[in-house]
Amino acid sequence: MDCGGKRLPEPHKGETKFVSHSSLIKAIYDPRDHFAVIDIGSNSVRLVVFDRLSRHPHILFNEKVLCGLGRMVGKTGRMDDEAVDSAIATLRRYRLLLKTMRVKRIEAVATAAVRDASNGPEFVERIGRETGIPVQVISGKEEAALSAYGVISGIPDADGIVGDLGGGSLELIEVEKGQCKERLTLPIGPLRLMGEYGDDRVSIDGEIATALATVDWLVNRKIRIFILLAGLGAL
Repeated sequence: MDCGGKRLPEPHKGETKFVSHSSLIKAIYDPRDHFAVIDIGSNSVRLVVFDRLSRHPHILFNEKVLCGLGRMVGKTGRMDDEAVDSAIATLRRYRLLLKTMRVKRIEAVATAAVRDASNGPEFVERIGRETGIPVQVISGKEEAALSAYGVISGIPDADGIVGDLGGGSLELIEVEKGQCKERLTLPIGPLRLMGEYGDDRVSIDGEIATALATVDWLVNRKIRIFILLAGLGAL
């Protein structure tokens, strides 16, 4: 792909979204306030470039690649080598894209698969060595809080339960009048459960029921509204 004489790396696999051609031109030639977020999830690794930090930022570039880092974590306790290599290749591509776009402000976070896997620290170290991208592995409660704040930024008076279903985990957060209250994470993402139990729906349903039954504040609350966030890992 050529843009203004610069050739962007070809997509590795997955999905790339451009908001508009003019937005991409702006991303490359006017990067002063631009901010990039890389989300290293259990199912996909995503890069989003925003025009600025604000309550409602404009998305300039959005790409995700399906790497499946969390598929075998529940069964083996590790991210498998093929998934790790795919994620590293994706992150190297993202680094080249960000260099081409001249984006300097980059925030990279890793969630359930990386924090739960025994080879998570090794993976993060390899990312830094091969791409130069520093990665923050966030806790389940931090992930839950970020999900809640994302909802609150769009629904300031949100009042109910937010559920963020990813490939490796489910985050549950109680929000009340725009404030984040109780929050937790449960290791019952569909990608993780399928990697552990395959097509055994009875075992999967039992695992989900057991996990949810441990959440006292959820069992004892009258849910006013349920707001579900989900990506490809939840399908």
